[in-house]
Amino acid sequence: MSEISPARERTPGTEAIAKGLAAVRIFQHLAPDDLKKIAQIAKPKTYAPSTVVFFEGNRADAFFVVVSGSLKVYQTAHDGRVKVLSTMGAGEVFGELAMLDGQPRSASVETVAASELLVIARNDFRALATATPDILWGVLEGVCAHLRAQNDSEVEAAFQGTSYRVAKAVVKLAEKHGKKVGTTVRVPPTFGVKDVAEMAASTVERVERVLEKLEDDGLVRIEEGDLVIPDLSALRRAIDYMGTQ
Repeated sequence: MSEISPARERTPGTEAIAKGLAAVRIFQHLAPDDLKKIAQIAKPKTYAPSTVVFFEGNRADAFFVVVSGSLKVYQTAHDGRVKVLSTMGAGEVFGELAMLDGQPRSASVETVAASELLVIARNDFRALATATPDILWGVLEGVCAHLRAQNDSEVEAAFQGTSYRVAKAVVKLAEKHGKKVGTTVRVPPTFGVKDVAEMAASTVERVERVLEKLEDDGLVRIEEGDLVIPDLSALRRAIDYMGTQ
């Protein structure tokens, strides 16, 4: 099975790609000239909604940068149940750990909405990193910083209650996939209560109760199928308050 699904090629200029890479966390330690070198080996591809980019267990022969769109990371249990681990939006990277250590993919990734990705092949990156060691060290520093921040966030959430974790999951969805209109953010119905429950390590029933409470407090509402956050900063302040309880 091919790891990368068929996709339509696009050819933006190297300068434009390098400018986009500069905003990606794992590349923020790289010099402009090094970003241009990575841009030269990055292949832009577009994916239709509900397209699997790769499956759990696939060989890792590339890593990916999200230019636009929405994706979900999930694992499938032996009984067929699917657990969503996280979602991704523009500016995020995935597949870099398996690409660096050569181990099989630890999870599957699928597009939720039409998405544009930059695909960087493992062989191309290894050749570039061998010729330019500063690129490898810069990327490793970026990967370590990302893992440290992710670990801190997970440890913090582990010591908090369901309401905190659910509200935090809603904020993540809003930040990555929401559409802003003034202070209001609308999260499309492609992400539902089940996704929030899996992200918050809770049950659908508990998440529904938390969302009802948040709705009573005026922090969220359901409107035409969208999850609407009237004021994202107010929801963040509520999360800070929950974290002190």
